[in-house]
Amino acid sequence: MRITRLEAQNIGPFEDLKIDFEEKVIKDKAEIHILTGENGTGKSTVLMLLASWVDDTNQTNIGSRLRLSKETKEVMVTDFEKFLEGFKSSHKISFDSADESKLYQLIKNGKKLNNLYRFYPKEFDLCPFFGYSGYRLTKGDGIVNIREITSEPLENAVNFEKNIDSSLILDWVANVVTKELLAKSKGVESNDVNAVQKIEKALSDITNKKIEFDLEDTLKVSVKVNGVSLSFNTLPDGLKSIISWLSDLLMRLDRINWADKSKSILEQNFILFLDEIEVHLHPSWQRKILPVVQDLFPNAQIFISTHSPFVVGSVDGARVYKFKLDENNNSVLEKTYLSEDGHSYQYYLRTGFDIDSDFGIENEKDLNRFMELKEKIIKGEDVDMGEFDEIMNRLENQTGELSSIVGFEKRKLEKYLNKNLTTA
Repeated sequence: MRITRLEAQNIGPFEDLKIDFEEKVIKDKAEIHILTGENGTGKSTVLMLLASWVDDTNQTNIGSRLRLSKETKEVMVTDFEKFLEGFKSSHKISFDSADESKLYQLIKNGKKLNNLYRFYPKEFDLCPFFGYSGYRLTKGDGIVNIREITSEPLENAVNFEKNIDSSLILDWVANVVTKELLAKSKGVESNDVNAVQKIEKALSDITNKKIEFDLEDTLKVSVKVNGVSLSFNTLPDGLKSIISWLSDLLMRLDRINWADKSKSILEQNFILFLDEIEVHLHPSWQRKILPVVQDLFPNAQIFISTHSPFVVGSVDGARVYKFKLDENNNSVLEKTYLSEDGHSYQYYLRTGFDIDSDFGIENEKDLNRFMELKEKIIKGEDVDMGEFDEIMNRLENQTGELSSIVGFEKRKLEKYLNKNLTTA
């Protein structure tokens, strides 16, 4: 199952939105759709619209984005359920085939994702949805007692705002490691630890550090970073963020009783929404996180919003959707293109984020004025040489690439004029 099209009218910044989501071009990697654009162009709104059909836990956030008439506002206040029905009629999601949209039909008929799993047949043959935001916080003190997890694997699976329970994640890690140790003591082969090992490898690949979960003698789970054990709550924000959502996702996948046992949990078909997961991450991690996810879940369909050119330029074969605000302040889909990791980040700053400057605003202004005055000098036009010398002096005193550019242009001009240009 995959989402093929989204239509929306009068929601958030969109007056009339239509997006077709084309199939992936790299067969053995996840299908990725990247939403870009300045603040207020509706990237997060698109994710919530796609998630809204299967889950109503984001309804307050979605409701605040609707363009409401006075009458609709009154309905929203007095009868929120009635309001939601009207909201669902204002947008439409299309799937690849009727046969593969059973989950969509169940949700449309009133079933909720939060409690669907417990009422569904024992073997789960649907396509689940999951959603995470880089702004989601973690809660829990990390103390575990090897207790059985009783919550449903799809509970709050698409809630972008609810805190991630770190204690629940560590409970799961402790359970998996304990089961594996018990199996070994009985001389039985166990695959239970595979999911934890996959998380450790993914985290290590992203951070370029050796990341391991460690079950201590006190039955507490700590995180080893390059051999140093740390409690979950003392981890740096960036590492805590990645561990939280990636571990939560694998924990949920691992706890689903999948109907197709021929595939590992990583190879199952599911839909994943990621809202600005680069928050808290150093650029070197931003450029690694999407390639790792793309390889880790080859049959997933992933929708991600981002403000980072490092994320956009980190993978091949992702569809990029650039939104912009028109003269009426409505968001429109300006263009769609395929990402290529062979392009520079400067290329994506220009094409995806409309940033043509390579330097700070004041330095860019000085550089443009320097070039303008230089051309006038070459053409023999009158120039205030005091202004030219002052700007050249400021730029030459900058460090790095900017100083080199100005020095190169200065030498060309000196050769042309056949005299030295001195700065104070």
